[in-house]
Amino acid sequence: MNDGKTTIVCTEIIINPSEKIAITEPKKGKVVSQKKFNKIQEEKSNELMEKFKSRNGMDLGNGINIKMGG
Repeated sequence: MNDGKTTIVCTEIIINPSEKIAITEPKKGKVVSQKKFNKIQEEKSNELMEKFKSRNGMDLGNGINIKMGG
């Protein structure tokens, strides 16, 4: 999904999960500055955009695309 400013790439969305999901703080990794984090985030977003861009002709960079199927 893309609102023109933010892009979210999802592989699965569960509206009402049967089990609660707990998000825990990571135990490993490294501390980076906000500037470095922003750069990493932009690079990874671009990688994902390129990866998913070719899926079924969807262009995730131009508008909101939601594909649902079973």
